Amino acid sequence: MGNFTPDKATRIRRRHEEKNDRLPTRNQPMPKIWTVTLADPKPKDRIAYYIVNPGKVVNLKDVADKLAKLYGMTHVWIYESLFGCFEVYLEHGVECRLIEEMTLKALNAEEEVSPP
Repeated sequence: MGNFTPDKATRIRRRHEEKNDRLPTRNQPMPKIWTVTLADPKPKDRIAYYIVNPGKVVNLKDVADKLAKLYGMTHVWIYESLFGCFEVYLEHGVECRLIEEMTLKALNAEEEVSPP
């Protein structure tokens, strides 16, 4: 019996799957949030732009109004993007740790108000 050499394609596929499982957005529940300006933001970093994939159809104007109230700003701009995502532009930067919490509150509030 000779030495066993693993199949190169299997090894590459396994590495790719392991890499995808380690991505921060891979196991994140919906909605998925990406901070494009900082690849690996710390909780205290201030961010004024991010992308959200809500996983459902939402009214962008209502979400923008709710986010403005939650952040205490006069303006929050939301623009539709590709694949059901939307881009959020804040009037001024907020700490990264607040982004997920406020976005979830705004999306959940939008869900409660919308008629069935």
